[in-house]
Amino acid sequence: MASNHAHSDTSPDADQWARLVEIHNHAKSVFLCAEEFDPEFLEFVQPVMELRNGFEHIIRAKAAELGLNGERDAKLPGYIPQSFDKAIGHEYRAFFDAADWFSVCIRDRITKTLKHYSHECITAVLPEYYPKLRPRIDQTCREIASIRGAKDIAKDKDLLAEVAKYRAAIDELLGIYEQIEYSIPALVDWKHKNRWEAVKIWVASAFVGGILTSIVGTWILIKLGLLKP
Repeated sequence: MASNHAHSDTSPDADQWARLVEIHNHAKSVFLCAEEFDPEFLEFVQPVMELRNGFEHIIRAKAAELGLNGERDAKLPGYIPQSFDKAIGHEYRAFFDAADWFSVCIRDRITKTLKHYSHECITAVLPEYYPKLRPRIDQTCREIASIRGAKDIAKDKDLLAEVAKYRAAIDELLGIYEQIEYSIPALVDWKHKNRWEAVKIWVASAFVGGILTSIVGTWILIKLGLLKP
């Protein structure tokens, strides 16, 4: 086994470590949130594969740095930082895979939650939904589409900025969903109360309409001489 010595020119620098750790933390956080939010996420193996591949590159780089298994002698001087760059790339893709799934799930959950309530019900309970929250959801979706369209692992210097921007968009969507979720009891209550009010109005209208129809009909029959007053 080769001696345990490392050269600064072949070791990953602090910036590589910082990017790797920060992107990994975002990827792990979003992955766990998606896992809790949607049970079917467990069937989506791509983020797990990316994280596994990233870990493999880190292990290879560390083995080369420590001179284990002859890695130091077998690889070029740039092997270690290049391996870290590959690991960062896998973490980056893992984040986007998980974030794409999670953002779609949040938007789908918002739609499915509100479809059971009328425009009047939502307006009464969540007066900010149509003038503020709904436009913000649409704007966030456009921002996410823009981020996804600009995703490019080759733009190394922009990775953290793209990850942070996407994470902020997801957090905003999640905050809107949570606001809606907290309002569900009030939405149900409003719907229940106003359903009975609508029934009462309909019954009253039908009853009054029936009386008026009867009075008018009687008057017409009298005028035609078909019924004596």
